[in-house]
Amino acid sequence: MQILKAYKFRLEPTEQQAQRLRQLGGCARYVWNHGLAETKRILDAGEKLPSAFELNRMLTSWKKDPEMAFLTEAYTDNLQQKLKDLHGAWMRCFDKKLAAKAPVFKKKATTATQSASSTLTSIAALKRVA
Repeated sequence: MQILKAYKFRLEPTEQQAQRLRQLGGCARYVWNHGLAETKRILDAGEKLPSAFELNRMLTSWKKDPEMAFLTEAYTDNLQQKLKDLHGAWMRCFDKKLAAKAPVFKKKATTATQSASSTLTSIAALKRVA
């Protein structure tokens, strides 16, 4: 018999750390939504789905755009992970065995939850801020 365990941690950040987490979450949400809009535009034009690598190259150009300069304040690996997650969502959508729905735009959440992959990097960086 296999026993599954899970751990749940509650963060109690300082106000400065909480503000930084909100900023990082906002940047991640913006990159997801912008990437989703771009991939939908590309697919609607009849082109093939860009790879995760191509999406990351788009991220580099977005960071150079003066209107998106705020993305330079976020950690690149977190933003790249969001684009990798987006690419995976599209791949699941196109996989006939999974029959997953198409990815959707993300809105600002009312609860403070985040996936572990991007949270670990953020927590390590917050320790340096404090």
